[in-house]
Amino acid sequence: MYLEYKFQDYEKHYPALIDKLKRGQDYLQNDDARRLIYTLVDLKIRNPYFRENSIRGKQEPVIDNLFDSYREQIKHIDLRQFPNLSEESMLKTMDDVKASYMNDEDFAQKTHISSMVQRNKDEYSIHQKITDHLLRFEWLMLVSDNEYITTDNPGVSLDKNNVIQNTKFDENFFFLMPLTPSLCIGISPTILDKSYDPRIGKKRLLFGKAVPQMIDIVNQMHGHHLTQYVFANNKALIDRIASRINTGAGL
Repeated sequence: MYLEYKFQDYEKHYPALIDKLKRGQDYLQNDDARRLIYTLVDLKIRNPYFRENSIRGKQEPVIDNLFDSYREQIKHIDLRQFPNLSEESMLKTMDDVKASYMNDEDFAQKTHISSMVQRNKDEYSIHQKITDHLLRFEWLMLVSDNEYITTDNPGVSLDKNNVIQNTKFDENFFFLMPLTPSLCIGISPTILDKSYDPRIGKKRLLFGKAVPQMIDIVNQMHGHHLTQYVFANNKALIDRIASRINTGAGL
């Protein structure tokens, strides 16, 4: 419930921001631009795909590193202030706790939720850092005639080697995320927004018609990291996508 309440802090603004983009407004106030990109970053990090691929499988090294640190701390405790404890008993208790974490099947989910709770307490979390980073670049609004699909894990980053990544915001990348069936945002660090000032003013939006090849590329890239669902706003498009999936051609 804490998370749901915190999500509302920005989720309640999101529909109004999308409406402004749908009207073709060529700028957002800085606060609105920050809310928009923060929401998009959070949607990526909150997604179960991120948890399963970025957290699950790292249980053992994360716990090992954490408890190795605890072992070093125990060595430096002055046990004279705890006459009923010994270093051996403390290490035994720690090993028991470590084993319970190692065997916890819900470790990835609990860690994911914990990180989301913590990011609402951290005034300069990774979310904020990525948001500040992406605000520095031009935001391209790629317009189609309701031809974009989306999935249960929208948004991809094309890295410098043209490999499609689920999340990548460092070095060279091209982040693409459909916001509506007709609008897709594109951001790359190769195009600085020289007019952007974080202290004052507005965030400029550059609208342009996407060519069919670009629309097809955006849709195809969104077939790499979906879990189960593909969405479109018209039957012809979803039938075409379904046909390609069923014949093994991907999206």
